[in-house]
Amino acid sequence: MDQYDDFVAGATDRERAIRRRVQRLAEFYRHAFVYAFIIGLLCIFAAWPLLNGTGYKHKWQWMWVLFPALGWGIGLVFHGLAVLPRWGFFSNDWEDRKVAEILARDAKERQK
Repeated sequence: MDQYDDFVAGATDRERAIRRRVQRLAEFYRHAFVYAFIIGLLCIFAAWPLLNGTGYKHKWQWMWVLFPALGWGIGLVFHGLAVLPRWGFFSNDWEDRKVAEILARDAKERQK
């Protein structure tokens, strides 16, 4: 059972697909918000010695925050590639086209 199967009874397949897409888009927006919030807190935490006046012994010591930002940011980009309609490499439209392509190929093989 899919996590998106809790829709209103009697909904059409198209409506279910649209609701699934909206839910996935909402999940991406929540992911982006949490990313911005947490990375923002980490930046403040990393900059605190500079803001406090104590400073760092080496200028590069505050740059540790770039590693989680970059790693998580890569994950966020791939999440966006899977969800956002303009980037939709693996969106529902791509899935529909791929299913139609495979069904057409299967139909041709059965006719032989």
